[in-house]
Amino acid sequence: MQADGTTITWTTQSSHVQKINDGIVRLTTTADSEKLRLESSMTVEFDGMVRSDWQIIPKSKVKLDYLAIEIPFKSEYARYLYSFPGNWG
Repeated sequence: MQADGTTITWTTQSSHVQKINDGIVRLTTTADSEKLRLESSMTVEFDGMVRSDWQIIPKSKVKLDYLAIEIPFKSEYARYLYSFPGNWG
């Protein structure tokens, strides 16, 4: 991520794990950079389904230059990936 021409460096402020029930766990994290705050929530269900919600909150006026989400997977496991609506692999 880049904002105002500089690469954003995040510092984790807090992380919490919360069991919702026997089949669902929620992880929440907050992180700060000089110009932005990140609040995230990830819900993991018993069958492997993962939902990730993120909020990027500016601390002042800022121009977001670039945003990418990269999730590295070994190629041997990538064939099992599925998104809805979508296709396998």
